[in-house]
Amino acid sequence: DQDYVPSTRLEPDGDTGLLLHFDEGSGDTIRDSSRNGHVATVAGAKWVRVATAPPVASAQPLLFQGHRYLLVSE
Repeated sequence: DQDYVPSTRLEPDGDTGLLLHFDEGSGDTIRDSSRNGHVATVAGAKWVRVATAPPVASAQPLLFQGHRYLLVSE
């Protein structure tokens, strides 16, 4: 098995309901990149640094262990 690696940064179109890039790198909110303006709240997960660069230079991994989740506003 190989990890999915997008060839480019995804961009929203008229049919996109939610697009989270996870490029904040810190904090407890993630902004929706779609035209809908949702905000995801990080519950318990933490931003981590990795030895290899993510596929998108500005992205940082968000580590979920145990009962951790994102809560997305409408």
